Amino acid sequence: MFIELFFIISHCKITTMIKVIQKAAEILDIIAGAGGERVRLGSIATQTGLNNATCANILKALKDVDFVEQPNQRKGYTLGRKLYFLTQTSPSVDLLSFSFPLIDRLKDKINENVILSIVKGCRRELLYSSLCSHELNASTAQSMSIYRATTGRVIIANWSESHIEELFNETGLPGNDWEAVKSLDDLKRELAEIRLQKYYTALNASHIFSMAVPIFHNGEAIASLGFYMPYARIDEKGSDFLKDCLLETANDINSKLI
Repeated sequence: MFIELFFIISHCKITTMIKVIQKAAEILDIIAGAGGERVRLGSIATQTGLNNATCANILKALKDVDFVEQPNQRKGYTLGRKLYFLTQTSPSVDLLSFSFPLIDRLKDKINENVILSIVKGCRRELLYSSLCSHELNASTAQSMSIYRATTGRVIIANWSESHIEELFNETGLPGNDWEAVKSLDDLKRELAEIRLQKYYTALNASHIFSMAVPIFHNGEAIASLGFYMPYARIDEKGSDFLKDCLLETANDINSKLI
């Protein structure tokens, strides 16, 4: 009888544990699907069918292992840095892990969204995001066409010509992702212009301003550091101030990678 009771209790615990794991996976999917935006507790609870207290307990456990982060307790949750290590296979992940505190410091200084990006295949992938506290904010996708993203263009602009040709042969024309590029020669010319600058800026149709700089290791562009923001806030901060802060942090990162 005691053996049967022990089995029932153990089975209940295992079943409960499995359900918690399933809900934790749902929570991570919801946060990942927000494209870098913070997701509030109430929204997560509603989408998972959990009450707020249970949802908060699961989120706390995910925070404890760095699977999620809560930059501001009133602003909601984002994916944590531990997930970046689990989902990326590039050696640049380990090389760049030291830069996360520097990126957080840059975010605090300019109070805008700062991102560290790498290239995976033909996509620009976010390696780390540090999000600002503004109510009016911009967002970017976790994964984006390497041609469309400012942070992607600045990386490939610093690739070798043969590497650029390989990319073009694999992807073909960028199409709407980069309308100025109608041929391989166009691509090389556009990238050469970016390469001549120490930084690269863009303003999209939604009036989101972005700026990015390459990150080098052994002379190779392995990542990019950038920020993005509503264009309306440029005058408040000053473009030179933003540029200088970005370049300073990029130089700090690059100096540690040499």
